[in-house]
Amino acid sequence: MLCWEPNRLSRNPIDNGTLIALVAAGHTIIQTPNRRYDESPDALFMLTLELGMAHTDNAKRSRDVKRGIESALLRGQWPTKAPLGYVNVHTPDGRHRVEPDSDRFPVLQEAFRKFLRDGYTIPEILTIVNDERGFLTPRCRKTGGRPLSVSGIYHAFHNPFYAGLMFVHGKIYQGSHMPMITVEDFETIQDRLGTQVARRTTKILRETYLGRAASHTRAADSGNLDEAARAPSPPVSGRGVNRDFSLTGLMTCGSCGCAITASRITNRHGSVYVYYHCTHRIRGCDCREPHIRAEDLEHQFLDFLDRLTLPEPIAEAFLSELARREGTARGEVEEKIAEIDRAVAATKANLSKLLDHSLAGLVDEEDYREKRNELVLRQERLEGERRVLASLAEDRFKPLKEAISLLTLAKERFQGGDGATKRSIIKIIGSNPTLQDRKLRIIAKKPFSFLEESGRIPIRSG
Repeated sequence: MLCWEPNRLSRNPIDNGTLIALVAAGHTIIQTPNRRYDESPDALFMLTLELGMAHTDNAKRSRDVKRGIESALLRGQWPTKAPLGYVNVHTPDGRHRVEPDSDRFPVLQEAFRKFLRDGYTIPEILTIVNDERGFLTPRCRKTGGRPLSVSGIYHAFHNPFYAGLMFVHGKIYQGSHMPMITVEDFETIQDRLGTQVARRTTKILRETYLGRAASHTRAADSGNLDEAARAPSPPVSGRGVNRDFSLTGLMTCGSCGCAITASRITNRHGSVYVYYHCTHRIRGCDCREPHIRAEDLEHQFLDFLDRLTLPEPIAEAFLSELARREGTARGEVEEKIAEIDRAVAATKANLSKLLDHSLAGLVDEEDYREKRNELVLRQERLEGERRVLASLAEDRFKPLKEAISLLTLAKERFQGGDGATKRSIIKIIGSNPTLQDRKLRIIAKKPFSFLEESGRIPIRSG
């Protein structure tokens, strides 16, 4: 192989090792203007040295670049091309800052406002932005100069940069640029969108920037409905409350398997209605499932929860019986733990005696090692059994108690809750909800399915 320097061929450890192995085996020879690298020991040593120096230099440069980017982010400076609605401006001292684009910033800000305050849908906003405002993306060499696309506006709505925050490699930094919306408005938009990207963005934002660990979704996912109800709900105002499609992202179409979405329809009298229907997103899908009014769908969910709801006397009886069984089980487990503790203490005493006998010369080295390994394995096995029993004593009845407590309040919380609370309740209790012929079909998750197994209450709705 002819090259100017060996570092032109490789700069990472894996390729370095492969190249050195090829040369050492005599499969190839590297020739540069100043040196020949073959299988001789001196040539291999120089090749290894130069490739290692190249890797070290590359690692140092990478570290310096990352440090420079980190320093810029800590100063609130965006280190790359500005997002849509902003422009990069170079300062006389050689640095650059991000400033609002005078043409596009007001239009995008209006789009945020219409979605947040006025309750417009994404297609409606795109029509206003592109057709009425004449919005065009910035022109580059081969791209740009086109109307705003659906993916483009979703990307903007998911980007915390517009709230004055910079999200890079799982961290959020406070930017020095002019925000387009507030952080609270950005949170509300993510809750309204309800997509997977929005949920992930909101989670990272609350954990790393706002520190809101007790959000609706996380509290409900843990099964604690009381905590979910106490968590502050995202603010809504004006017509935006009609955009809170609380049941989207839960169901699939029973005919074609596509997701179920919602649309707002305004009749000629100005009355607003919300309908749920199939998205028809699968290619070649010819689904003809009819739409269903939001009120009718919520009524079917309430019917499902009503059939699962435990009357308070029955719930108290269940909890009382569980408490009795828990006390009995805890006593049995504590007896077993005490027995294991005695066995562990005896094993430790035997280990101590074995060591004393070995030091006194009463046991040869091989027998000592074999017996010691046997005792150590026995001690580890006993301690592992103790940990399992201790965990069993604490958590054995906890899921069932939480399930019973939830079933007494689920319907009431669903009726009076916001969109996040309703979604959380259905995700906790229900599994695989489908919609077909305007009928909801849903089954109960474990441990709620104990009602179905006992035959007390029918679980299917519709």
